[in-house]
Amino acid sequence: MAAATIQPYELYSDAPGFLLNKPEWEEADAAHPETFDFGKQPQGWPVKFTGPDVWTGDHLEKHPDLYIKTLTQGEIGEIDSAIKAWRQLKIPVSSIDRSNFRLPTVGPILRQLSDNIYNGVGVQILRGFPIQRYDKEEQVIAFLGINSWIGDRRLNQGAGRGVCHIKGEIGEIDSAIKD
Repeated sequence: MAAATIQPYELYSDAPGFLLNKPEWEEADAAHPETFDFGKQPQGWPVKFTGPDVWTGDHLEKHPDLYIKTLTQGEIGEIDSAIKAWRQLKIPVSSIDRSNFRLPTVGPILRQLSDNIYNGVGVQILRGFPIQRYDKEEQVIAFLGINSWIGDRRLNQGAGRGVCHIKGEIGEIDSAIKD
């Protein structure tokens, strides 16, 4: 007897508030011929975006220093210490914030990355964290702790959870770039 394969449930959207599965998306997409006129651009919307917040993939590829931060061993050690210290608090992961996930050196660096996300190129990659050294709970603590320094707010996922796992399939990632 052949093993059953589980197909990923992928969701597609062409507008805020609408999530479609693949057959629904294909049906909706087919309903709009290539020559479909979606109407005029709303009044006041720019015809072309310009300025320091506008970038292309080519530009970022040529200037990885604008959006890639590779952690040093010292920074990793500080995050590791924060994970261990936070576990001793024995409080829910939804309570992780800057005050209880202390990063005296790395925290200000993460705030700079946050500024780059909100006021710079709009994207930031943090590399070098040895996630495989940690169990799943520690991974979540690290993720939430680091993100508490990057973002000012975190959704509670509707149930006081700290994180909601969203899984999907992606193609192979070159091991030289996936860390």
